[in-house]
Amino acid sequence: MTRTQVLTLADGSIFTGSQGKDNGLIDAIGGEAKALEWLNEENDISSELKVIEYKPKRPGDSIFDNPAALQRLARIFGVNISNHEASEIEEAIKNRLLLDGLVSIWQGSR
Repeated sequence: MTRTQVLTLADGSIFTGSQGKDNGLIDAIGGEAKALEWLNEENDISSELKVIEYKPKRPGDSIFDNPAALQRLARIFGVNISNHEASEIEEAIKNRLLLDGLVSIWQGSR
């Protein structure tokens, strides 16, 4: 892909699978079985490759998603924080320490 082609597409747009294929961003559309088949045929990687499914936690699965729980945890350690401070801590953790989503699933080499 030329630099001009990349710059034309690199504007923050989200593409469907078909649009990505039409624009040369992906080679094929398919699921896990097709990806394993491609890895085997193109890169001689075993089709028995173990696949690990990523399951992101839902909001509320972590103590860091709940300011009241953060306050209780702080009290256990002898620290008293206000509701406002607990909310600020929650935001800081979300914005600075945790990923906000899956960026890249996999990329085969050619």
